Amino acid sequence: GNEATEVYAVLKEPMGSRGTGIFFVKNAEEVHEIIDQHKKEAMAKPNFLDDLIASKGRIPSWVLQAEVQPCRLIRNRRKFHIRSYVVGVEKWDLDDLIDTYLYKRHEVRIANQPLPVDDDDRNRHKAAHVVNGAKVFEFLHETPELKGLQEKIEVFIAQIFGKH
Repeated sequence: GNEATEVYAVLKEPMGSRGTGIFFVKNAEEVHEIIDQHKKEAMAKPNFLDDLIASKGRIPSWVLQAEVQPCRLIRNRRKFHIRSYVVGVEKWDLDDLIDTYLYKRHEVRIANQPLPVDDDDRNRHKAAHVVNGAKVFEFLHETPELKGLQEKIEVFIAQIFGKH
């Protein structure tokens, strides 16, 4: 099945993209080891942080997120994620309110490679986990395997932003 015997988290480095800079970690010690190693490499380069901020336009940050288990797979064991775009517009005359607008064409980003059956604790196939820079993307309403999810997603987003 899809269930791993150990729980993983996914650690993403600030400059990572399309599968580079992704680490599967099991505990805080592994997180600190990876970040400390990157810090040592960065500190050895002159003006590293200033150059990085200039190129990214922001202070870089690491992302640590739980790996969803069991994951739902489509298209011959491919991972995917759904990307929704929401715009918030602040109301200047009311301090605590914003108008939110949801773009109703949700993107489905599908991994380029299928998740191998042997993707276990000893052998993580990073390329099969990459969906954020995936070349394959389509709209939710065009994805037959996910039929019926659009309304549920839009209700969920409306609830998050307090628009019931």
